Amino acid sequence: MSHIDELINPRTIHRQLDLLPTIYDYIESKTAMLDSDIQIHFHILGLSLSSSEQEQIRHIIKEHYAIELYKKQKEYIQYRNKIINLILIGFIFLIAYALLYLFTKLNFFLEVFGFLFSFSLWEGCDCFIYSFLETKQSREDITQNLLMEVDFEDHYQEKA
Repeated sequence: MSHIDELINPRTIHRQLDLLPTIYDYIESKTAMLDSDIQIHFHILGLSLSSSEQEQIRHIIKEHYAIELYKKQKEYIQYRNKIINLILIGFIFLIAYALLYLFTKLNFFLEVFGFLFSFSLWEGCDCFIYSFLETKQSREDITQNLLMEVDFEDHYQEKA
């Protein structure tokens, strides 16, 4: 008798099969404390599964983390583009501020451009520090889970 149903989320079917969310929660809670460059070996013990079922489980895990990595990569690119745009806009307003300061006495525009360049540069740095670096680390963690080795053992083995 196969025990694959113990791992599969009952709300998924056919080509949309997925594992129980508690399995992913367990993997992520255990790997969260590891550096991203450590190879992970995930052992599933005590279930008698055929080789095709084992490959199906491996595929489901890889597919899950590949999708998560794709979503995180899109978020990473959005933050990167936002940072580049904000810093570029900040420097344009800084140049406009400097030119206005040197060649005119339009105090209103000096104040506006001064605010815009400082705000843009501040927001770009803020996005880098608080969003971009966190997303980068999360992307590395997901990649680590994507590359993990999944092993199956029919019974618990006592280590000598």
